[in-house]
Amino acid sequence: MGNIIKVLFICCLLFGSALAVPAQKANADTSRYLVELSAKPADLKAALKDWNMLRSFFLDGHYYAVLTGQKSLEELKSNPAIISAGVDRKTGTAAAYKQTTPWGVKKSQAYRLTAKDCACKIAIIDSGISDHEDLKGRVQSKITYLYGKEIPKTATDTAGDQHGTHVAGIIAANNNTYGVTGMVPNAQLMIVKVFEGEYGGYFSDITAGIAWAVNNGAEVMNLSLGVHASKDEVTERVLKSAYDKGVTIVAASGNEGLTVDYPASSAYTIAVGAVDQNYRMPYWSNYGRGLDILAPGVNVLSTVNKNQYAAYSGTSMAAPHVTAAISKLLPLYTGPKNGQRVEWVRKRLTEYADMRSVALKGRTLQIPVLNLYRSYYGIK
Repeated sequence: MGNIIKVLFICCLLFGSALAVPAQKANADTSRYLVELSAKPADLKAALKDWNMLRSFFLDGHYYAVLTGQKSLEELKSNPAIISAGVDRKTGTAAAYKQTTPWGVKKSQAYRLTAKDCACKIAIIDSGISDHEDLKGRVQSKITYLYGKEIPKTATDTAGDQHGTHVAGIIAANNNTYGVTGMVPNAQLMIVKVFEGEYGGYFSDITAGIAWAVNNGAEVMNLSLGVHASKDEVTERVLKSAYDKGVTIVAASGNEGLTVDYPASSAYTIAVGAVDQNYRMPYWSNYGRGLDILAPGVNVLSTVNKNQYAAYSGTSMAAPHVTAAISKLLPLYTGPKNGQRVEWVRKRLTEYADMRSVALKGRTLQIPVLNLYRSYYGIK
C-alpha cells in the first residue's frame, strides 16, 4: 500500500471558489509494505528475519505491521507469516470577532438541536489540531502516527492550511460570544494526526490511527482524506473491524469531479460529497457509486491557527458536518453495537434527508442532502 493519499485537501480555497486538488495517484515506495500478520509479531521473528518491522498494531484479534525490505511484494505475500500485504500507499491533502453561525449549521438545521448532545467520542483522523480559543475544552485525547512513528499525547497541526483544525471547528467550535459555533459545541474529540500537509502520510499511519481510535472508545470518526485508487485489502480489514464494532466512519468523496475516492468508496464507510448554499453540487465534488449523502462544503467558515478563522471549500468540509450529525443521532439507536448500527445511521441520514435534483454533466441525479432535524425526528 504505498501511494500518497492526497488529503482531500480536498479543501482548499480561502474565501470563495473551490479548488479541485487532484488525489495523488500511485507514488509507490516499493520497499515499504502494510501487512496483516498470521500471529503476534514476537512469534514471527524467524519467519520475518529478512524484513525490518517499523511498527505493529492490533485490532479485533488481528495483528498488523509495517515492513521494509529489498524483496518483492510477491515474495512477501508467499511468506507464511503474512495473511495479506500491499505497498504502503501515501496520502496527502487549508482574531476573534462577534460569533456567527456558519451556513452549514443553519442549512443542516443542527442549530435546532443544540440541546441534543451525545457523550460519544468523535475521532478526527487528519493533520492534527492547533490551540484555539474556540476549541478550548473540546479535545479529550490525541496521538500522532506519522512516517512509522507513534507519538502519544501530541497532535500539533503543522499543515499550512490548518486542515485538521478547520475540520475540528466545523464539528465542535464552542458556542460562546465570538468566532463560530460548531455542529456539536460540546463534542468530545479524539485527535489523530496522520499527515502534515500536501506531502501526505502513509495508509499505514491512517490504519494505525483508526485502530487506536476504535480501541480507545471512538463511536464515530471523520476521514477528510482519500486517494483516487482501488480498495486496499489490509485497510478494508481495519475498516471492517471498526464497522463490526458499530463504529461509524465518515469519509470525504473527493474533489476531482470523478468517481468516489477511497476509503469513501468502501462499503464500511459513509461517503460524503459537497453542496453550496443553494443546494448545488459543485463540479469538483466526486459522485457516483458509493456516494451516500451531500452536505455543506463550499465557503465553510471555521477555525485555523492563531485564533483565526478561514472559509474553505471541499468535500473535506462536507464530511465533518455529517460526522457531527451522526453523533447527535447515536443516542436514538437501541440495537446491538455492530454493523447494524452503522447501517441504521446510513438509513436514518438518507431516508430523512432533503432530496435534491442535481444537474451534472447532462444528467439529473436525485441525491440526499443532510437535514439533521428531519433525521433526528424521523420527518419525511
